[in-house]
Amino acid sequence: MQLKKIALAALAAVSFAPAFAAVNTSDAPELVFMAWNSKGSYSKDLGVQLSNLNGVNTFDFAGAKWNDFLALNGTNTQWTVASVQVNNPDGFDLGDIHYVAAFSTHDFTVINQRSNEGTLQMREQFRAMALATPGQANHELSGPAGSLGDLSLGWANFADGVPSNNEIGTTAKFADIYTSNDDGGANAIMDTFGAAKTANFTGTTLTITTPVAAIPEPSTYALLMGGLLAVGFVARRRQA
Repeated sequence: MQLKKIALAALAAVSFAPAFAAVNTSDAPELVFMAWNSKGSYSKDLGVQLSNLNGVNTFDFAGAKWNDFLALNGTNTQWTVASVQVNNPDGFDLGDIHYVAAFSTHDFTVINQRSNEGTLQMREQFRAMALATPGQANHELSGPAGSLGDLSLGWANFADGVPSNNEIGTTAKFADIYTSNDDGGANAIMDTFGAAKTANFTGTTLTITTPVAAIPEPSTYALLMGGLLAVGFVARRRQA
């Protein structure tokens, strides 16, 4: 009887589990690495948020999907790493949509409408990635030009409106593009995070560098403790 209960519980767990773990594009937007060239493209969900990274973080893409991409023998390989955040399920309200990506240059202008449309396109691409690889924790997708995974058509750079394409070996700085107001024709805002958050792809490994959270020195804790003790001593004398 106990064995039967365990079997039923396991079956229930499987029944209620999602068919796939989609790339998060809402409350905890996940970074997705993308590379493309003249013959096709490759993309992988890194499964992490930019805001949760600290210090130097490396990601290796060695494996079957990356080998499939290399086997296409394409030229002029470009790359970026990006996340999209669409808080509104309908995805059309200005101010609710963010596109965070690594850019080699910040010398360009995007209007609100183009920012929203491009972010929504990227969300659909990320959804397609998850559907194409059910059951994988970190979805990978590769394919020749014209296939589901074809980023060279403009998925990664809003049909060339946002130049997020970076050369291999180039250090790119992260920026967040979002709408400035309710005027669809107004310029979008670009928050560059200063120069602190960067990404570099060598051809096999992606390195993302973010500021290291400051850790107080032991002397700082000692001063704090001393101050608390002094305050406590004074308060005790006043009560006496």
